[in-house]
Amino acid sequence: VVNKKYIIASDLGGSGTKTMIFDLEGNPIVKGNHESHIEHAEAGVTHQNPDDIFNSFVFSTKECIEASKISPNSVEAIVLDGQQAGIMWVDREYKAASPYDSWLDTRFGPYVDYMNNICGKRILEKSGTNNFTTGPKILWWKENHPELFKNNFFKMVVPSTYLGGRLAALKGEDAYFEETTLGFSGIADIQNSQWDQEICDLTGIPVNKLPKIVKPTEIIGKLSKEVSRELGLPNGIPIIAGAGDFPAGALGAGICHSGQFGEIVGTANSLFVGLNQWLPDPTGILRVLK
Repeated sequence: VVNKKYIIASDLGGSGTKTMIFDLEGNPIVKGNHESHIEHAEAGVTHQNPDDIFNSFVFSTKECIEASKISPNSVEAIVLDGQQAGIMWVDREYKAASPYDSWLDTRFGPYVDYMNNICGKRILEKSGTNNFTTGPKILWWKENHPELFKNNFFKMVVPSTYLGGRLAALKGEDAYFEETTLGFSGIADIQNSQWDQEICDLTGIPVNKLPKIVKPTEIIGKLSKEVSRELGLPNGIPIIAGAGDFPAGALGAGICHSGQFGEIVGTANSLFVGLNQWLPDPTGILRVLK
């Protein structure tokens, strides 16, 4: 169709990257999938290689473009979502400084108890739950790799924000974290979409290691010349921050109003409930998402 425009949307999962092309009315045109590799180095240790995350996006996107036969010049934007419960680090140049420690990596467990013992009441008040991963994983890296933490780790990111920064050739100072992922952090004031200085001070998490927080709809940069050549797309395409995989799944299932329920049956089962008010959960069973 002459002058028809499209959006490339990609989900960065643990087992693979799923990419789809949609028209601007939201109709799916084509989908592609490329396997990712999870490394189980030893009991409790689960990593993903950042280059593997990037390459799986490249391969699945090229597969979609070729299968759809759309003009590369008709792509209006690229939007990303992905795993939320692990973290990775980038340096000042936005180059990966660590592997991604998957949500399946359990070494951070003792630091959950540590944080809750120090300020669990405030964490519940600000983050909505005492069941969280981001803060404890930061502390694990800080305590177990102090030299890397001090000298190499500039900002903390997740797979989708790492990939977005790499696509747009961002620098470390531009690192970002989109607000729907804050529910996994334990260190955020979710209602105000900001890192909680008091929680970070009490637990020893340096706020200067945390990226800026952006809205899911924010354009974080534009496709760089280097990556555009690899994808076969024109440079300058807007990169949209997107969302965490669970919030994106809930939205895709139509959970838009209070009282609506949805469920994802996958590697982990997740039940989504739409609420019209802030409702922290002291049992730790629920996770509050913005």
